[in-house]
Amino acid sequence: MESQEQRVQRPAVRQAARAVAVAGAALLVVGCAQVPLGGDTASEAAVSAPTVAAAEVLPRSLAGSYLVGSQAMRQFASGIAQQHIDFVLNAEPENRAVLTKAFAVSFDNNAYNRAFALARIFDVSEQKNPLISLALAVEDIQRRDYAAASKRLNDLPSSSVNRAIGPLLLAWVNLGQGRYDQVEQTLTGLSAFTGFSALTNLHRALIAAAAGEHAAAIEHFQTAGAHKPPAALRLTLAMATEFARGDNRQVALSLIESRDDPLLDREQVIAHLQRTDSTSPRMSVAEGAAEALFDIASALHRERQNGSALFFARLATYLDPKQALAYLLIGEIHESRAQLQRALDAYQNVQTNSPFRLMANLRRAETLDANGDKAGATAVLTAMMTRQAGNPEPAIRLGDLHRRSEDWPQAIAAYDTAIARLTANDQADWSVYYARGIALERAKLWPRAERDFLQALTLSPDQPYVMNYLGYSWTDQGINLDRAEALIEKAAVLLPSDGYIVDSLGWIKYRRGRFDEAVTHLERAAELRPTDPVINDHLGDAYWHAGRRNEARFQWRRAQLFDPDPELRERLQTKLRDGLTAAGSDDRR
Repeated sequence: MESQEQRVQRPAVRQAARAVAVAGAALLVVGCAQVPLGGDTASEAAVSAPTVAAAEVLPRSLAGSYLVGSQAMRQFASGIAQQHIDFVLNAEPENRAVLTKAFAVSFDNNAYNRAFALARIFDVSEQKNPLISLALAVEDIQRRDYAAASKRLNDLPSSSVNRAIGPLLLAWVNLGQGRYDQVEQTLTGLSAFTGFSALTNLHRALIAAAAGEHAAAIEHFQTAGAHKPPAALRLTLAMATEFARGDNRQVALSLIESRDDPLLDREQVIAHLQRTDSTSPRMSVAEGAAEALFDIASALHRERQNGSALFFARLATYLDPKQALAYLLIGEIHESRAQLQRALDAYQNVQTNSPFRLMANLRRAETLDANGDKAGATAVLTAMMTRQAGNPEPAIRLGDLHRRSEDWPQAIAAYDTAIARLTANDQADWSVYYARGIALERAKLWPRAERDFLQALTLSPDQPYVMNYLGYSWTDQGINLDRAEALIEKAAVLLPSDGYIVDSLGWIKYRRGRFDEAVTHLERAAELRPTDPVINDHLGDAYWHAGRRNEARFQWRRAQLFDPDPELRERLQTKLRDGLTAAGSDDRR
């Protein structure tokens, strides 16, 4: 029997667990998909991975270096870009286009002092750049020069992004200037943006809390829905902190204890709430402005405007070096660009006592594994399993890691730990049983695997991938064929364009001797997955028994082209030599 791990398409093993993506629903307060925030920069969707081989040469000409530097920026090779853009800038220090690129690449390389120095040179001119002007306003906030920041924010060049971030930053600057009474009027500028009500209420609450207006802060948090599931984790944490500061620690703790969130580091959060009281430091203007910058970065990331999202996330960490969510977003963007070391650096910047350190470590482990350091990833997850003794999530991730490397005994052991930590068999837990079932089946522990697949379907009966895996396994073993056919047919109704499921449907027809039906489904599967060697092999078998011998041999030859595993390659060679009449070569048992 060929490997189901290779031939059965599956979703992410635990979708909720993989939602560490910072701009995903779990952490994002802003519901602003309809707002054209990304209109100022091109999407990265069509940009390929870095391939700037020509950029390895030393700068020789101004025009050449400008082109090479620009291309390197588009391909995220910021070190090469810096070298070439600086070469041009040294020759033309007042060239606005070069200054803009030098500012951008300096920011990308975390050279903030140099970036702001370049921004001030640029800002002397009459014609302003929206992002550079915004960056200088952020620098003013960092220096607590709120008068300068206020003037700059009121004079920001118009852009869709600035129309959103301007009122948010200005509201925090008003607080810094002691003008809390003007905050509400400032935030009304966001009413023009569809989907910004939750964001506006969040910052009303944060500013009220920072101003010591406890009752107003709680009211705004409640308006934002911080106390109702499924509120964003960040929103609930902020409200719980305010309750603790108001000496209502029991309510604060109940908000956290009511959340069933595997990504929540309860130990860190509870310790934070236990030590928070009315004397605890309040959010500063810089920290609040950093929150606003992160919100816009998240919105831009949702719209796949990763260049701008990265810029705003870096502004957030410049203002607040403890801004954990911004570091998570920076890391995620670097991961998407295959800049794995930069992603790891970003995740490492999340402080050890941050409520989001668990998320950072989960991302760090996956990035280490993607970077070829399985041992490092295993060490991170193992340490998390020890510290998070009741949390199944690190064990699930460790099981996934071993499953990807086909270390079935270690995967099974990790999943055993995870399942032992599940507090209840909820519907969402189907994927953990499914994942362990795959590992058990591959380890040839079929009775246990079968129980896990059946348990997954008990928890969530309409999972087509589980139905397909179990149905195909039964089919391949020649057992429970009626139940197998019913499961696969249901899966095919749910996912009619999944080539692997359609293949399973054809294969059950074949195994039951209904060759014409089998051919119909297997031809469709081969259309959907034309380069899968197993599907082409199955179609060849069906053609043979349908009396279409030449077409059968064509499909077997075709299957050889698509890198079949050694066992399948040997069977294909036997079929091509002897057909399906040779002893042991007929897969229809």
